[in-house]
Amino acid sequence: MLPRHPKAKSFVESGLFQDVTRFAELESRIRALEDPTERQAAFALFAEGVLTTRAIHRAVEVWPTGVVPLDARRRLGLPETLPGADGLFRSLEGEIHAYQLLFRPEREKTAPGESDRFAQLLAVSAQPLLFTNGDAFSNGWKKIKSGHAVRGVDLDRLDGRAFQAIRRWLQGAGTTVERPATTPLHTWALEQLQIRMQSSDQASLLLPPGAEGELLALRLIQRLGGRRVVVVLTTHPEQLVHTIRHWRQQAGWGDLAALQVAEEPANPLEIDFPLTHHPDGVRRFLAWHHTGVRVILATRAMIPLLTRAMMGFPQADYLIGFGTFGDPLPAARRLNLQSILPAQRRVIPDAPPR
Repeated sequence: MLPRHPKAKSFVESGLFQDVTRFAELESRIRALEDPTERQAAFALFAEGVLTTRAIHRAVEVWPTGVVPLDARRRLGLPETLPGADGLFRSLEGEIHAYQLLFRPEREKTAPGESDRFAQLLAVSAQPLLFTNGDAFSNGWKKIKSGHAVRGVDLDRLDGRAFQAIRRWLQGAGTTVERPATTPLHTWALEQLQIRMQSSDQASLLLPPGAEGELLALRLIQRLGGRRVVVVLTTHPEQLVHTIRHWRQQAGWGDLAALQVAEEPANPLEIDFPLTHHPDGVRRFLAWHHTGVRVILATRAMIPLLTRAMMGFPQADYLIGFGTFGDPLPAARRLNLQSILPAQRRVIPDAPPR
């Protein structure tokens, strides 16, 4: 997917993105642009690049305002304009979401009344996205009960590989995501897991805590292929967010489609991905035709909801359960997990003894 913003070529030729390795560098260059219209356009191109290359929300098509082609409007039933929207994107599941841009030159707190424009967008679009470099919001934003946001703190997490991918996309080289090589530990662990799964529908695998355990689970999912359904359960919402953000850095979602199921956050704008807390959202995801692997990431508090939502659908192919950042599950919790949420195969990671 090539850049669609009308000023993409001129910003590339100006060197705006050249040699950028972190967001603070790009933010400084955008801030230095004298014309506020130019600053907004540069930030809009960056937002298109992030949505396209980092697969936030699994965007497969992104249209900045004013460039939605007629054939796409007819094919997808898109409006020519949407009040409050600075662009639209289509997810892997075929859902259309609107996004709104808000660039703060000094990352200053949003002004009173700026939330009205996003509220206007909420009235005409389901789960819109606020894309901003700001982190501090005025009191008006606290009334927002839906939607989600990419904030400055999220953009600060982008590394050199992320900006290299954006530059490649700007130069017309596509959106291929560089994936780290599988380590010998991962190869050995996956081989052991496959051996154990040949004689049982459940395997307990010794994992290092934290990021290494999460990465091994991702490698297992990537190996599955085909039209599989995988449920990944975590103990706390914080680990759910941690796992998703870690996986996002390690893999593109071209062959993986993910749905996050969790309780509605107190402040939706602290979450930079859409989520569902209703059985219908899970059912739509399961009924959707996808040739790759579908991953449902949920907290254990959502097991009753998942059980209701999955009635009438085939069992999940794999159930992967995490304790607290790699900690093992108590035996009683394992038994409860097996009996309440059926799956053809279960992987229960165990952390090394301390």
